[in-house]
Amino acid sequence: MKWCRSCNLPVFSSYCPLCGEKTLPVNVSPPYDPRPAFPCDVELLRRLLREKLGISDYSKVLVDPILLNRVYRLDSVDEVVIAGEKGLVVEYDCVRRDFIVKPWGKVAGLIAEEKLGYYVELKDDYPRGRHLSRVDIVEGNMPEGEAYVPFTARKTFGILHLSGRNIVVEEVWPKERIERPVGRSITEIFKHLSSRVEFLKEKSLKLIEKYCSKGEIKPIVNFSGGKDSTTVLSIACEAGICEAVLSNTGLEFTMSLEYSRRIGARIGAELHEVYANWRFFEEIFRRHGPPARDNRWCTLVLKILPLNSFLKKRYPLEDVVSITGQRKYESPKRARAGYFAKSNIPGKAKYIMSPILDWTTLDVYAYLYLNKIEVNPLYSKGLPRIGCFMCPTLHMVDFRRIEEFYGQQYRWWLEKLRKHCRERNIDSRWIDYGLWRWLCKHPPHAWQTARRTGLNLAKVVERSIEEIFSLKISKGEIIIIFRSAPSESFRDILNILKVEIRGDKLSYRKCTGTLVGNKIEIMGSSKYLPILLAKIVQAYGMANYCIQCRACLEVCTNKSISLRGRNLQINLDKCSKCEKCIKVCPIAGILLRKIKAYTRLFKANRILS
Repeated sequence: MKWCRSCNLPVFSSYCPLCGEKTLPVNVSPPYDPRPAFPCDVELLRRLLREKLGISDYSKVLVDPILLNRVYRLDSVDEVVIAGEKGLVVEYDCVRRDFIVKPWGKVAGLIAEEKLGYYVELKDDYPRGRHLSRVDIVEGNMPEGEAYVPFTARKTFGILHLSGRNIVVEEVWPKERIERPVGRSITEIFKHLSSRVEFLKEKSLKLIEKYCSKGEIKPIVNFSGGKDSTTVLSIACEAGICEAVLSNTGLEFTMSLEYSRRIGARIGAELHEVYANWRFFEEIFRRHGPPARDNRWCTLVLKILPLNSFLKKRYPLEDVVSITGQRKYESPKRARAGYFAKSNIPGKAKYIMSPILDWTTLDVYAYLYLNKIEVNPLYSKGLPRIGCFMCPTLHMVDFRRIEEFYGQQYRWWLEKLRKHCRERNIDSRWIDYGLWRWLCKHPPHAWQTARRTGLNLAKVVERSIEEIFSLKISKGEIIIIFRSAPSESFRDILNILKVEIRGDKLSYRKCTGTLVGNKIEIMGSSKYLPILLAKIVQAYGMANYCIQCRACLEVCTNKSISLRGRNLQINLDKCSKCEKCIKVCPIAGILLRKIKAYTRLFKANRILS
């Protein structure tokens, strides 16, 4: 997306179709997919301008249209796009539980030169990172305490970071003429995008016709009530595909479920509501802890498994293609998946189809506006995405908003997390600062938060791996001791994973090992040892922690698996060793991710005990 500075409009070409001027890129961070600012967002920005930057006249700073670009590599950071340029950076500090506001670019220059709020005039031009003293300041209006204040100098303007007695040049830009652009309402933007949206819709219809018109597969829309899936449902119904499924996990917002049922009926869809078995969620949470961004077992247990069961009963003889609202701007993984791909999870939904893969967030909102389709009311409360109210992919600022309007449910979730901490003797700061949202792949800002609060994250991960009593990794050898001895089906599952086991001896490619009680010692090639360890842990999880979800039974086409109480019974004579049962088992996946967490954080010769 680019921007025409003259027309103050987003443009998806090198030259503006209205005035013919060359367009400029919008200087925001990945994923380069800003959304419209809703009234609640604008109200928050006004409050922050007043409190953090001392500005009372918002009209010169907040010029419509105002867009928000969520920076997903950071936690709770939004870039505010004003007139096609980044004008403010708003960060929520989860330790201080307060916002940090940085004026940016021309907005910083405007505030300093017109003295709209806090500002500083410097004697000379200074480079970024220079430490200044009071003698370098000609005049100014500076707040007390830590803040980011815009400055103006001879040939530059920028922002200073004030912290105690320290004054540091944070950012510097060359002075340029600052023109006040023509204000545009967001509805003007949507109307301006009408021809582009019509082109994208026609492309989506052709994609649906290309991939979903085959007689041997059944297309069905995966509907969540979010803006993307609502757009896809509308387009699919226009293409003649009116059947959709709505997953009710038990963790959705009530108003979102009500919206989904209402809007599905208005669009003309036949909506099937699929309910999750809450017992599975409770049992996995109790034994293995909460879901995380790098351990999203909740999606498999609460959405995919119930959906597989529903589709198997409704379409026993057909493979299903799931039509989703996935867009490439949401993640690199979704961008790589393409318009049509095989599902990597065994089940009835063999294929995933993404007809709006190339759409931006503005395209989606423009489509809904132009087609007079109501938007989920949760967006107007400031949430950038719709899902479960405790989803680990949410940012801390999102949880702050959820606590305001969905307090009872959110407090229930916090108490559930606190109980888990008490049982595992985990520091409560892990919850307070949102660090429960990762199992082990904590990004740099999460480690920084842990250091600021004195939390030992490595110790938290260690206490989350209760299934393993000890693990020692050295060159050419791994010794693992489980909390309990592997159950009867452990050997059969290893056999499915192509690990040969005879008596107390096991082998896999260039590796060998011994099994005595709950202790397994493996030796061999450093290339294959981690692979064998992963297979052992998957088999142990599937055999010893079965929750009777029957996922493995449903994907087994040879009917070689049966249940006797909590014990799996596997008939190896019928088994084709396709490994689908292991891929769909939520516990096997959890144990696999936990062992990867251990080996990532605790290197060779470190013993977990």
